[in-house]
Formats: sequence, C-alpha cells, structure tokens
Amino acid sequence: MLNRLDSFIKSNIFPRPKESTYDASSHKGKLLHIPQVNLHTNAENGDFNYGYLLKPSGDFTFLMIYAHPNAVDIGMSYEELSYVSKHAGIAVLLFEYLGYGLTHAVITEHTVLTDMHSAYWFSRRRLGIPPERIVLCGRSIGCAPAAHLAAHLPAPAVPSLLVLQCPFASLSECIRDLSQNAVSITNLRGFNWFRTIDLIADVPCPVVLQHGTFDTNINVSHTYDLKAKRDRSPHPRVTYLYIEEGKGHNNLSRNLLVTILKEKLDGATLKPIKLLDYGKFKVQQPLFDSLFGSFSPGSSILTSPGTTSTTCSEAIVSWEQQAWRIRDYVFKRERLHILLTMSVCSFAMRCALHWQLYCHLHKVHTVSEAASLEVGERRCSMSAFVLNCCAQWGSPLGIHVLLDKLHTHPLDLMVLFGCYIGRQDLEYMDAPITIADTTSRALLTVVELAFTPSMCKAVQRVISSAPALESMESMPCFIQSELVELVQLECERAVALISDDAWLQLSHFFSSPAVAVREFLSSKAAHVMEGFASFLSSSGKETMEDMEEWLRPWSSEHHHAADGFSVEVPWDYYLLKARRCDVGAPLTKFSDLSDFELTVRKMKLALTLYKLFQRYSQQVLQPCLLPSPS
Repeated sequence: MLNRLDSFIKSNIFPRPKESTYDASSHKGKLLHIPQVNLHTNAENGDFNYGYLLKPSGDFTFLMIYAHPNAVDIGMSYEELSYVSKHAGIAVLLFEYLGYGLTHAVITEHTVLTDMHSAYWFSRRRLGIPPERIVLCGRSIGCAPAAHLAAHLPAPAVPSLLVLQCPFASLSECIRDLSQNAVSITNLRGFNWFRTIDLIADVPCPVVLQHGTFDTNINVSHTYDLKAKRDRSPHPRVTYLYIEEGKGHNNLSRNLLVTILKEKLDGATLKPIKLLDYGKFKVQQPLFDSLFGSFSPGSSILTSPGTTSTTCSEAIVSWEQQAWRIRDYVFKRERLHILLTMSVCSFAMRCALHWQLYCHLHKVHTVSEAASLEVGERRCSMSAFVLNCCAQWGSPLGIHVLLDKLHTHPLDLMVLFGCYIGRQDLEYMDAPITIADTTSRALLTVVELAFTPSMCKAVQRVISSAPALESMESMPCFIQSELVELVQLECERAVALISDDAWLQLSHFFSSPAVAVREFLSSKAAHVMEGFASFLSSSGKETMEDMEEWLRPWSSEHHHAADGFSVEVPWDYYLLKARRCDVGAPLTKFSDLSDFELTVRKMKLALTLYKLFQRYSQQVLQPCLLPSPS
C-alpha cells in the first residue's frame, strides 16, 4: 500500500515529460547554466541546473523568475513565456527543475525549493538584478517554491511582486479526494509537502492569485483559502484576486498575465536594467559532429564537411590537419571550452585503455601467493584511477612544461590544455591542435583548473563505455555523442566558474608565457626548470622509499598537524619528483606481479601528492563559488 502510494504521489506531483523537449541546440544563446545553491545558506555548491533567459527587444526594468507547472519542462514553456516577455516588456528567467528536461535527479520538495532559490540568487548575484526589480511567478506546482522563497527572504531582498497561477494550499489538500486515509498516510510518510497555506501570510510583498473556475486539477477554493489566510494576517498584506470564468488548469490567459504585470509593475520612471556579463554561463552548441562525427555543410561551428573517424588516432590527427590553432581558443573565454573538450575527451579515451590494462593485471595477480601487497592495497576505484592519470600524465585542464634532456631550452616544449606547443609558437599561441601523449614524460605543472568530481564522473562515463581495447593506434573512436556532450558540459561549467582574477592570470600567461611561467612556479620548481638537464640525469631519479617517507607527515592520520606548513611547500616540485620515480618499463598485459605492484605503489604515491597539490597549491585555480550572501 505504501509503495503504491509513494508511486501514486510522485507520478501525480511530478509527471515529467518522458523525454526532454529541448537540447543545447534549441534557441541558441538563450539557454544558461545556473549554479545551484545550498538551500539553507544560499552559497553556491558547485552543482548546476538550466534555465532560459528571455528578453524583450528593447529596454526592460523588471525580471520575472518563472517556476513552471509539473507536467512540462522549460522547452514546453518557452513559447508562452517568450510571448509574456515580449508583450509585457520584461525579462524572464525560466528555470528548470532538477529531474526534468536535460537533468537527471530524484525530485523532492527539497530539490524544487533549491532550484527556485538558485534561480533567484543567480539573478541577484550573477545577473546583477536588484530585489525590487524581481517578480516571482509560479504556476501549479511552481506556486509552492515561489511562495516559499518570497516568505523566507530577508527584508532587504524581498521581490516587488509574487504571482501565483492555479495555486494550492498544500499537497495533502490536493489529494484529499483520494480518501481521508490516503491523506493521513501521506502525512505520515513525509509527503506533506508544499504547505503554502502555512506561509502565504508571511509574504510581505503584494501577491496576485490567478485561477480558473473550471480547474478540475486544483479547485479554485484553494485560491480563496490562500486569500483568506492573508486577509487574517495581523500585518498589512496586499492581495489581488483574478478569477477567470470558464478557464481550467491548463488554459489560463497569457494575455491576462501580461495585463497583470503591466498594471502592477510601474517601470515608467525607472532606469533600464543593465545586466552583468553572463556570456560565460551560456550553453554552447554541441561539438560532437565537429570533433568526431560526420557532418553536413553549415552544420559545424568549427570546420567544413568531413567524414566519420574510425580510430581515436585518426580523429586526433584530423584536428591537427584542420586550420584550428591554439590561439583561436585561449584568448576568448567563450571559446576555451572547445579546446578543453578536445583535451578531456582524448584524455578519457587514453584512460580507458590504461584502466582496462590495470583491471586485467589486477585480476591476473589477485590470487598470487607471491604478492607482497594485500588485495585491498592493489585495488583502485575508477575515480581514483582517473585522478591518478591526472597525477602522472598531467591534468588535461592544465598547462605544463615538458622537460626533456634532448631540449636546449626549458620551454622548448609545453603542454597547454592537452596540446603540444613549441617555444617558437608561444609568443602568439600560434600552434596547431596537436594532442600530447604524456604517459611517460616528465611534466612540471605550471597552473591548472581544478579537476572537479563532476568532471571526474564524466571521464568515468567515457571509460565505462569503451569496448575491449588493445592499443592507442588501433583504438576505435568509441566515444558517443552524449558522452562528448557531457564532457563539453563540464568544460563549459569549468570555464564559467573561473574567477575574474584567475582569468586575468591565465590571460597574462597567454600573452607573456615565458614571464608568467616563472611567476606561477614555486622558486624551487623554477630552479629545477632552469637546470632541467641535470635534474633529468640518472641521478635525478627519485626512489619510491624516499618519496613515501617524505609524504608520511601528510598521511591522513597526521596531515592536520602539518596544515600550517602547507603554504610553504613547493607542491609543483614534489609532484614532479613523484612523476619521476623510477618504476621500470611501462606495464603491458604480460607484466609480472613485481612490476604490477611497483606500479600500484607509484600510483598511490602520485595520487596522494596530486590530492595535496589540488588542496594546497595556489597553482590550482579552484571554481569561483559565491559564498552565502551577507
């Protein structure tokens, strides 16, 4: 009974469209990445949602944040809200609920409220809209989060108006027709959600209640109950009632909403809103066809028509043969995600090959009696393996100096976001897209964007999709369009969260790399770079034992005592030393147990150092997440 009720309630509260009615290609330039906030602190937490930002053709003085009904996604609501924006002369932020449209999540009261709060604080802090220029509007299920937000905002942040279309008093009241017993079970089971009746009187701004008399989903009596609750408030409350004769739940007049907004919002004497630059939050056009697929004339944003690549190597070589240059992507923030997507996709496919080799050797040597490491010590999760690849090969989101004893200058060759670039090309970043193979090279990391958990998950998805692989040369170009889009999504969001100061640092590097390299590096790492030839000599090899001993104070049991010294540690230098540990020949599927265990030890060593580097080094540009509003 309870399971059936659970299914009944969720299917009736959140009857989502079976498939998203929009994608990244829909309504170019209108779909945005919206940073999510913690519901209790309103601080950004690193997660994202989607939303459409709709603007009238001319100036506007208000922005309406719209919470859509439960049987549609923002793609289905786009046309109606575009009409309202155009004819009411206001901007509209039409945000999605996590679990709807392009997103995948379990939907609850908490997630819907979080989505509403996130859209509001995005409007306030990322778009620069003052609270008195914001209107909150919800329809059907969307009324509940809109009212909740309006009731809980502090006085300085109260919006100018709250519009509720087809509102309900509470969830339990909506399903009371099922049976009284069902209502009681609903309350007991924790589904007594969205009790707008309990907080509507706490909303200090004017409230508009719009409802149809023939609404068979939510009876118009709910609106009258909400109106009565506000009328009984001991505090002055302004409430406007708009009852549409003959209208049902899904056919309220959009023209009436336009009229309401024009009547209640007096923008005649207000200065037009000037939005902050939000270009970095725009969802970009999909890159799969340009990078990996076949495409027709005019469909690609990067190149002319081509053919489908059959191997990973062929795809990567095709990028080098195009007219694409590194300079085309690093000097414009809105294009950097393209280069990062190429880099991460290549990295992920290489990871897949090495992951399969690791899993094969782990299986072969699991039952060996000669093993010196316990099975658990040899086991590595896929997420840890991905980070280990970043640790040993250099992050695909990073800029690295490639040290080679055959070079005559320390900057003869660098790896910039996964691409080789020679010293002769550094001044103008004028080099082709040549993907680097750094699996057995000595890399000194200069600076990198943080490799976030969500980026790691995207790479894991690529690894999990791989067929049986033999070598990089024969590896089929197996990466699927939805996985390229997932990687691209994470790269776009990584770029969006680069702080202005960090972007200035990167821009300084792109403009003056020879100078900036030395400014980023610790003094010890810079010294090693200048004397790279001697460092790369045989005497420069590190032993595993020495590095493990050095790391001991930073182990999980002791690192808190060492935290105070973290800023003084040249993490880039020690990460280079970990990469230089001599563990013999690279692994093959025929590697014996001792070689495998030695490699596993180096993996653990490099991973530990890389996590410390990510945690403490100023050379890691962390996502710029806005804190709780003051």
